[in-house]
Amino acid sequence: GVHGVQNGPHQMIPSGFLVKYSIEELPPKGKAIIARQFIPKGVLLWDADLPGVVFDVSETDVKEAISGMSHEEAKFYLNHLYSITGILTHCPGDAKYWNHSANPTTGAIDIVRKHGITPLKLLDDGSTVELTQFPRIGNYALRDIHEGEEINDDYQYYDNPPWLVELCNQYDAEYSGLVAERYT
Repeated sequence: GVHGVQNGPHQMIPSGFLVKYSIEELPPKGKAIIARQFIPKGVLLWDADLPGVVFDVSETDVKEAISGMSHEEAKFYLNHLYSITGILTHCPGDAKYWNHSANPTTGAIDIVRKHGITPLKLLDDGSTVELTQFPRIGNYALRDIHEGEEINDDYQYYDNPPWLVELCNQYDAEYSGLVAERYT
């Protein structure tokens, strides 16, 4: 779906995506986020600050959440926790299918600035304007992304708190740093 995923008969989980996309099987990765429109370089395409997109969690929250889960449920949950600039988040919506790439199509604002890319907002008519306000957590196109291309990120820029690494090892989950090492 373009704006969220079904979770039960009447619940919608906001995706945070500001562009058209789909979730598709992409062997060998599994599910992946695919652009369903042209996305110009610099465009903010995902805003985690929109209500319900991500939830900040603490070490205590995580340990409490997985205490009532099966091994497989805990592994899935841990696989979809992300720590960026010290903020640990759980992402229940479609962004959980954001895959790693050593040559990513998207990145956070600090990576955009490092590459000298102007952060942009995509307007309904397809034109862009320069962004003046930035979400706390968001992803931007690092280059033009064409319709049908995977929207991905480089996990080497994520944090790996030692307690999270330990929990992931305990449940055979893949924390971001491990994914970046294995699949680079």
